[in-house]
Amino acid sequence: MLSEDIIIIVIWTYFFKSVFKDQSEIERDFLQTLMLRVEDELRERGENGIIIYDQANINKLSKYYNKIYINGKFVKEYSHIKDSMSFEISTFSSGIQIVDYVSSIVYNSLRGYTESLYIFKEIIKSKIRKKSGMLLSQTGFIPLYLKHKKGSELIKEIKEKLDIDI
Repeated sequence: MLSEDIIIIVIWTYFFKSVFKDQSEIERDFLQTLMLRVEDELRERGENGIIIYDQANINKLSKYYNKIYINGKFVKEYSHIKDSMSFEISTFSSGIQIVDYVSSIVYNSLRGYTESLYIFKEIIKSKIRKKSGMLLSQTGFIPLYLKHKKGSELIKEIKEKLDIDI
């Protein structure tokens, strides 16, 4: 069971057949979005934290992380996130394994798997980051690159299948 003070941030990227950005830009945008939401959450709680990433992505992501951290486009100073990212082997990191588990539940819920949908609605949904007066898509369930025609269909599907208002 996830503890009461756990906050989940889901960043949903969907790649259509025609990719409109270079893969490295998409990875950087994903990381930047994650860093913004984590910094916001930590600042609100008055806490500090680190970002742990799967070691498989070490080369590119560490470069992006440093650029974003030092020359942040949206945040002048990341004062609540440690100034470097930790990379761990996923088989030895319970944190990464939990993230993989939550990601699989969200993905399989959208695919219609009953057990995953049950776990999502009973355990995960209530822990997705929410802020008063803001859409869930601005705080905790962030769809990236879905301004495409098929993207609006996907957002509709997310709303209906997961019963969340993004």
